Amino acid sequence: MLAVKVFAEGVAEQIKAYLPPEYESVTCSVKEQNKTNGVMQVGIQADMPGHAASPIVYMESFYNEVRSGEPMDQIMRNIAEVIQDALDGPALDQSIRIEEFESVKDYLSVMVVNTAENRKLLEQVPHKEVADLSLLCYADLPVEQGGYNATFKITEQMLQKWNVDREELFQIASENTNPANTPVLQNLEEVTRQILMGGAAPENLLKKEFDFSNQEAILLVLTNEKKNFGAAMMFEPRVMDQLSQSFPEGFYILPSSLHEVLILPDRGGILPKELGAMVREVNRSQVEKMEQLSDRVYRYDKEAQKIVEVPESIERGKEMSR
Repeated sequence: MLAVKVFAEGVAEQIKAYLPPEYESVTCSVKEQNKTNGVMQVGIQADMPGHAASPIVYMESFYNEVRSGEPMDQIMRNIAEVIQDALDGPALDQSIRIEEFESVKDYLSVMVVNTAENRKLLEQVPHKEVADLSLLCYADLPVEQGGYNATFKITEQMLQKWNVDREELFQIASENTNPANTPVLQNLEEVTRQILMGGAAPENLLKKEFDFSNQEAILLVLTNEKKNFGAAMMFEPRVMDQLSQSFPEGFYILPSSLHEVLILPDRGGILPKELGAMVREVNRSQVEKMEQLSDRVYRYDKEAQKIVEVPESIERGKEMSR
């Protein structure tokens, strides 16, 4: 991290020499951003008079290019190009005023993170703890063109400025009917086939009555329409109720990442301890640190109507927080 920061400081001092003359008023500074799961990223923030946005270009990938032996001059040119594109890119929809809750509230959604891995973050944001996870709210704001969105987490400081309490925030964020709050349930086999071979997206099974009683092995993916922070859909009561009706034998919820979870019917084929080991191995080998959700397996208690941990899936000392 220190090496990346030193590299970023050097870039901030020299990058203007690689920008066209029309960007001579740009000022660049080093910013450290605390991402999910305690991951810290170092970036260059570019500020330019007349531009509402101050984009941050993260330095880790460029630093890795330096370590790989790429010419420094070419790397600086690449960074300058990214800064130009970011400054000239689509701006936030001018009808939205972030300082006004009424302007932002329709774009609120809920995301879920691991509690133990995000204690510093959770000190700054309103949240609700469920099992070893925490729900928090974020805004997903549209920009003027290009189909992009600007996403940021809602902080305690924002709530104070808006004069809004936590319960109202979560109620609105949970009830919004935007794409980030629209659950999508798909067959994992069909999703994999589409990724590898292309074609139409698999159907959303929540939009129909589905019967998997004749299928011995079935694994489903639960996310949202945005495919971003979709793991929070496991806390949608209507989704859990529909799954409970489809799988009266019960089902496991396997955390794939912050963006989706897997649904596995409990048909006795795999023990919870084995499922926990599988989740931990996938997290270690295939999921980026800041994308990981949990090393534990969950189930839906339909009597209590809540998500609970499966104790047999937990192996102390081998989890994310070590």
